[in-house]
Amino acid sequence: MLKRLSQGLRTVFAVAILTVATYAVAQEFRGDHPDTYVVKRGDTLWDIAGRFLKRPWLWPEIWQANPQVRNPHLIYPGDVLSLAYLDRVAMQPGPRQEAAPINAIPLSDVEAFLKDLRVVDQFDQLPYVVGLEGDRMRSAQGQVAYIKGLPTARAGERYLVVRPTVRYTRLDRTSMCCDLMWKDDLDERGRRDIDFHQYWTNVVMPDKGHELLGFELMRVSVGTVTRGEVGGIEASTLLLDEQGREVRVGDRLIAIDAQPYDLQFFPHPPKQQLDYGTAR
Repeated sequence: MLKRLSQGLRTVFAVAILTVATYAVAQEFRGDHPDTYVVKRGDTLWDIAGRFLKRPWLWPEIWQANPQVRNPHLIYPGDVLSLAYLDRVAMQPGPRQEAAPINAIPLSDVEAFLKDLRVVDQFDQLPYVVGLEGDRMRSAQGQVAYIKGLPTARAGERYLVVRPTVRYTRLDRTSMCCDLMWKDDLDERGRRDIDFHQYWTNVVMPDKGHELLGFELMRVSVGTVTRGEVGGIEASTLLLDEQGREVRVGDRLIAIDAQPYDLQFFPHPPKQQLDYGTAR
């Protein structure tokens, strides 16, 4: 008897929690929200969330993934979104003729806050800037850089100019405490820039060896090849056509990624509010 009563109370309690949560979510819906919406090309998830919710960043609270759809959190043009049971938004997949899902938010809205960084195992074999137009120390948009290491480059090809800025290693200091990941800044030649703090740390906690994890490359600029290595000239010319950082001798070149950022993310409220207004 007591066992059945306990189970009944737990059921009532669970239903009460669900009802309160559902009511709280329902208060976030706009009064003029659509019952259904067909996703169109050019839409973003942020735009769609704004059609249903007063506060678009609460979208994860109402999204109900369809278990029959592969990658159910990705939405494509032609998909139909509708209000489903318990005030949730469900999706009915449409004929997916598009190659890629819609973005969560417009890249132009957040690109200024994103760091375009890459990590590579080594950079010594990458093409590099061997000289600059007019023997300049620095070059910017509209000026020419001379590149070594692009023997097959053709006019019109575009490359990203990057600069090695950080080296990551794992240090073996097990006699002191544990293995540590270490970060070294690199100078303009791509070599370790040892400061007093790093020197003192190495004296107090000497390395017993290290494992190289990789190098961080910072985006500097973008350029277009105007001439390859022809006529016995072992350097290609690159016209800098982006208003980025100043290019200098020693900077490296890599291929341009079609999409350097993962845009399948969505803004959300912080999980925990910290003191002094900071959020985690």
